[in-house]
Amino acid sequence: AFIRYLNMRILLLKILLVSCFLMAALQVFAQEPRPKKPLERPVNQEKVLPPKKERPTAPVRPVRPSERDTSEVIDMENADEIVGFQQGDQEIRHLKGNVIFSQEGVRFYCDTAYWYVGQNAIWAWGDVTILQEDSTNVFSDTLRYFGDTKDAYLQGNVVLQDSLDEIYTERLDYNLDTEIASYENWALLKSGNAQLTSRVGIYEVKTKDAFFRDSVVIIDEDATIKTDTLNYNTETRFSDFLGPTLILTDSSKIYCEEGYYDYQEEYAEFSKNPQYVKGERSATADLMRYEGGIGKVILEGNAKFREEDKFASSDVMRYDEETEIMRLEQNAYFKDKEQEVTADVIIYNGKTGSYKTEGKTLAVGDGRTVIAQSSDYDAETETTILEGDVYIADSVQILEAQYVEYKDGTGDAYARGDVVFRDTVEDLTILSEELFFNNDTEYVLATGRPFMQSLLDDDTLFLSADTLISEKILLGEGDTLQQLVGYRDVRIYKSDFQVVCDSMNYNATDSIFKFFTVPIMWSDSTQFTADTTIITLKEEQVDSVFLIQKAAIIDTPNEYFFNQIQGKDIIINFTDNQPHRMNVNGNGEAVFYIQDDNEAYMGVNKTQCSDMLLKFEDGELNRVKFYVEPTSETLPIEGHKPSSVQLSHFKWWESKRPKSPDDLGSPHYFPFTGREVPADFFTKKNEVEVVDKEGDNKGESSPETKGESKGNPKEKPKEKPGSEKPAPKERKPK
Repeated sequence: AFIRYLNMRILLLKILLVSCFLMAALQVFAQEPRPKKPLERPVNQEKVLPPKKERPTAPVRPVRPSERDTSEVIDMENADEIVGFQQGDQEIRHLKGNVIFSQEGVRFYCDTAYWYVGQNAIWAWGDVTILQEDSTNVFSDTLRYFGDTKDAYLQGNVVLQDSLDEIYTERLDYNLDTEIASYENWALLKSGNAQLTSRVGIYEVKTKDAFFRDSVVIIDEDATIKTDTLNYNTETRFSDFLGPTLILTDSSKIYCEEGYYDYQEEYAEFSKNPQYVKGERSATADLMRYEGGIGKVILEGNAKFREEDKFASSDVMRYDEETEIMRLEQNAYFKDKEQEVTADVIIYNGKTGSYKTEGKTLAVGDGRTVIAQSSDYDAETETTILEGDVYIADSVQILEAQYVEYKDGTGDAYARGDVVFRDTVEDLTILSEELFFNNDTEYVLATGRPFMQSLLDDDTLFLSADTLISEKILLGEGDTLQQLVGYRDVRIYKSDFQVVCDSMNYNATDSIFKFFTVPIMWSDSTQFTADTTIITLKEEQVDSVFLIQKAAIIDTPNEYFFNQIQGKDIIINFTDNQPHRMNVNGNGEAVFYIQDDNEAYMGVNKTQCSDMLLKFEDGELNRVKFYVEPTSETLPIEGHKPSSVQLSHFKWWESKRPKSPDDLGSPHYFPFTGREVPADFFTKKNEVEVVDKEGDNKGESSPETKGESKGNPKEKPKEKPGSEKPAPKERKPK
């Protein structure tokens, strides 16, 4: 019976042991599954982490915290083996196999651990895992954890994992309460497609804010960032650069020493010595701003831009990545291999090479200076448009206007509005409302009642017409003809010489003036008229005057008595700018008023002949010869009004005579109807033969065929001259 009793007790004990084992097994299997440590590290993990350190072989005594919250005690939930022992006043338990601890929703997994019960701390190693309720997981080889402060010190293959990011390092300090992790010996943070490495870092799991320092590198699908110090939010991907920073993309580089980048807004600001490089392009400024959403780059403060042989600077630069248009504002400056440009605003198109300016513009290059209020250069058509107080100058010419359009390819240009054109070599100035010109061909067309002035014989010659043309004509074999043409209502003023006519031509190569359609010319008290007048110059002085068809010369000291000469043609030769001789060819007629030694008028002489020869000394008439059946009569002053002895070509045009340069542009009645000038006339070298009547045998064989007068004719009047004298002389006739 006793043996049966013992067997029964043994059976009950076995059943109790089996039941305890089953209950323990059920409790283990009912626990949450242990998270798995990531099998693979990021690709560059091996490059940034230091070599793995050996695990310590003996437990390290945990430091007792200064304050302890007894409500947050670490609980042991499982271990395959538990050995308890006392070390001094500390109660220590050594746990092995499937060790599990927990503290207020946080679970700790490891292979082996020392549990410092009195210190509320653990030291664990072997596949350590920390699982927090907010899905934050931490993996490492070893762990020292203080439950009172919730500080965890992890070493060896450490991985911190939350919903967005992963941190890989060899040593990590992590507070489970604040959820702030920090390291000081290199780590890699993986966030989405971005990877970040640094020597020192702090990461807040709750806010996703991170601080990195020393050799920080961010590798993203869009760019690589290298910096010294960085604030970074892994959720918003907002980067705040606090030290020297280099941003690298496939095509560009950005350097700064302070700034930030908002990934969501695609907005960045770079300050403290920012620099930008893209291929051959580079830029610097006090501040750079980037608006990625609209592809805009803005440089502020001492902004500079370089590209190959181009350089630009301004206070503000705005660049559009899509259109490649750069806008320079405030103190804008642009330079390329051809010119330098300054303006209030410069707008440059990097695709086409075109540019515009706004505000006062100064361009210097290719031997030319340009000033305007605005400009627009189209590189495709090679056309430049300048507006507002335009000034263009090179070594020879100066142009001023309100609007100028110029084509580099052809050299054609157009100007309008208060146009002033100066040729410093020719000492020529043209004022007009419109001007067409070509630098290559030296062609100039001025309209809108242009006004020209030029230096001639140390005096200024003023000229105006409805249209003026200056051009260079190629004659072949390298010869050229430079000419000036005036159309319609031509007027000329010089202090000793004035002309009005319908049209004119000046051959600058041969120094020949040609005036058409009954030109009227005045010199001192003398008036010259003809169908056409030609004046040749020699060394900027008058050499010859040709009056062609219906030639007439009228001289008066008082605009009452008029000395007159007329003929078919009249040729006057000059020496030292003074008349030397005069030939009247065909249908010669003359009217001379006779004065006594007291310059009292005694009578008037009328002479008719075929030709005349007049000689001068010191500009004064000295001798007159009449050729081919001359007839002459002298009439008394009394009973013969000046109008009764006027010749057929007599017409006194003093009212049309320009008295000053101001008369050239004012409305003027012009008495003659214009006629068309032959198309080839301006290109011809019209040479008029000077016929020397001296020695001609016309009428010299007998006194009957020749009349000669030295000075004024001395024939006695038929009647006794009166003693009356005219009004005081205004000018002495020549």
